[in-house]
Amino acid sequence: MSRVHEFDLDEGLHPIDAPHREGEHPLPRLNVVFVHGLAGGGFSTWNSGPGSELGFWPQTIAARNQACRVWTLNYSAKMYEWRFSRTRMDLLDRAAWFIEELVRKGVTTQPIVFVAHSLGGLLVKQALQFAHSMGVPEWQAVWAQTRGVVFLASPHDGSRLADFAINASSISAVTVFLRWSFRPSPILHCLQNDWSTLRFLRGWYRDHSVAAGIRTLAFAESHEYHGVLVVDASSADPGIPNQAPASRLPEDHVSIAKPKQAKHPVYERVDQLLKDFAGEAGAERAPSDLVERICGAWWGRVITPGHEGALACIRIEKHRETGHAALNGRSFDPDGTRVAEWHSVFSVVERNTTSNGIGFNYVFRGERIDKPYKIMLLGHAEVTFEDSGDPREAIQNGAGKFISIYQSEKASDELYGTANRRQQQWVRATQRSDFETLWKAVDDDQRKGAIQRTLGTVWRIAVQDRSPG
Repeated sequence: MSRVHEFDLDEGLHPIDAPHREGEHPLPRLNVVFVHGLAGGGFSTWNSGPGSELGFWPQTIAARNQACRVWTLNYSAKMYEWRFSRTRMDLLDRAAWFIEELVRKGVTTQPIVFVAHSLGGLLVKQALQFAHSMGVPEWQAVWAQTRGVVFLASPHDGSRLADFAINASSISAVTVFLRWSFRPSPILHCLQNDWSTLRFLRGWYRDHSVAAGIRTLAFAESHEYHGVLVVDASSADPGIPNQAPASRLPEDHVSIAKPKQAKHPVYERVDQLLKDFAGEAGAERAPSDLVERICGAWWGRVITPGHEGALACIRIEKHRETGHAALNGRSFDPDGTRVAEWHSVFSVVERNTTSNGIGFNYVFRGERIDKPYKIMLLGHAEVTFEDSGDPREAIQNGAGKFISIYQSEKASDELYGTANRRQQQWVRATQRSDFETLWKAVDDDQRKGAIQRTLGTVWRIAVQDRSPG
């Protein structure tokens, strides 16, 4: 009895580690996520077996494309389930779960390409629709980072096999015991031919993917699997304008996801797509020197009369694995009370061609901690640092805007966001003692003294003389 691979056992995103050549190799700058379909698995769907040139081909992709970080998703996608099962997740539930997995594993910090088989293509589309439309900054990062989607026999209009499987569970030829003990899974219902949600997703992805510049590849089967053409060519076509319909291959519904040779059309097209995107990501990726030039400790202020005495401590560090800028921040009132803490979820650092400064854009999340109940912070910020262009000169100042969305645990509080982007100003913290005093959260009197000294020397604000409000 063969052992079941761990990628088919444990639900979630699994990183695929590939042996790298000796010596220096580039940091991964593109995430590739493989998503299986109905009755599939994170390993079995993509494994063409021993004796083939590619075997488990996501592993081959990882080994041959060292600029890519490869992942495989595993989730329960059974056709039938035990009638008394307590876990019943449909396509919408799975899509939300999938997004959280992408965020939790840090996949959203870099560009993403999805390779999806059958139902997996619908799962990817639903996740992208949620990420685009739900208004959650962490989720929006999934949409913002998506560069390409490869559909392998995905039933964009549904599958007649799903209709048959659902109807078969109730026919008289099926024993009473089986009909009473098992039922079609919720996710099987989502694959029914011409299901309304699939029609909506088809139109939504068709329009929004083109507008966002997402590249789409689609392949269709032409051979029957156990006497059934599971997804016909019409349903396998995502309907992207000005693009050839899904390429029909001499494969069945299962073998289309298991290319055996590097010359197979699926492998060739995916491999070339990843090389294209890895090159683009490398061109777009912030050069290491830009990230390093903004790393360090910073003071921050919100430029409004009501916040002139408030002060923020901000640390920027270079992420060890991705090379991107990672931010952590804390803010304080003039009396030394710690008000909030936050951190970046993903960020982009690039040269600002208009001002020749360094642009730093990031999505953040955090928490207000000055209230008796929890208030979550979510938002987006952009800062441009002044740069003379001479790497020998330290960058000292930055300015920008941010917008926040707050959500309270109090039932009476509603979700709301600031009406306008708020101005902020940054100054490098060259006097580290006061910065460390605030960062280490010592007593209020010490924090208050550090705040007054900093505002008085950096911004020439006499905090004790400021008017109320």
